[in-house]
Amino acid sequence: MLDVVLLAVCLVGVLMTGSGASALVLCLLVWASEALEYVNYFVVRLSYPVATWFALVGRRGRPALVRDLARAR
Repeated sequence: MLDVVLLAVCLVGVLMTGSGASALVLCLLVWASEALEYVNYFVVRLSYPVATWFALVGRRGRPALVRDLARAR
């Protein structure tokens, strides 16, 4: 939950900086990559071997980190 809050706060911070267009685009690209990493680690696993990506990503498997955290509780 804290990750989602931090992503939202950072997005607001990036948008409110008032920096130039190229810096804003760069910051938004970095933010988008981190948001994608959050989804990959905590929501649905998006990273699979290239040869099996189409077959496995459709199954929407739970990420190993999420399974490990659930087992640890």
